[in-house]
Amino acid sequence: MKDGRDARPGSGERALAVLVLAAGQGTRMRSAHAKVLHPLAGKPLIRHVLAASRPLDAACSVVVVGHQAQAVESACAGFDVRFALQAEQRGTGHAVAVARDAVLKDFRGDVLILYGDVPLLTASTLSRLVAAHRSAGACLTLLTTAVEDPAGYGRIVRDPSGRVARIVEERDATPEVKEVREINPGIYCVRS
Repeated sequence: MKDGRDARPGSGERALAVLVLAAGQGTRMRSAHAKVLHPLAGKPLIRHVLAASRPLDAACSVVVVGHQAQAVESACAGFDVRFALQAEQRGTGHAVAVARDAVLKDFRGDVLILYGDVPLLTASTLSRLVAAHRSAGACLTLLTTAVEDPAGYGRIVRDPSGRVARIVEERDATPEVKEVREINPGIYCVRS
């Protein structure tokens, strides 16, 4: 693992860590397999995510495992990653806290947080997100996208100036909010 305190000495750029959340069962998929293990183009979904993040040259990469942890760890073979165990799956915030406490407690820099089941992410998209985060001097930057059918996703609700005001999960959305097509795909860059 590279030193997480500095990206490149003298470069003025903060270090980057990649955090891939892969502990969930994927109950909505109605499968015995952890969702990140489902194959796409002959590879488990998580391998696509790790491949997309590899060109970012992160100081460290961490995969949060839980459900079928051993199988998920095996699926990550060949990638330079560390693992953090989320023994009890209590959501995204809890998974990030588990990784922080287990692996990232001394890390200083930016943390790119990704779900392990978003196989169509590209290195270019991730690079642009990190660059936008850094150029804005933001504490937290989230990626959003507009989709034709937003059912099941958290909706992005913006204030009159266009800033993100809140994210409303499907189950909490009013009929008006359910009409919003801009969603939260769960991809964040945060300053550690």
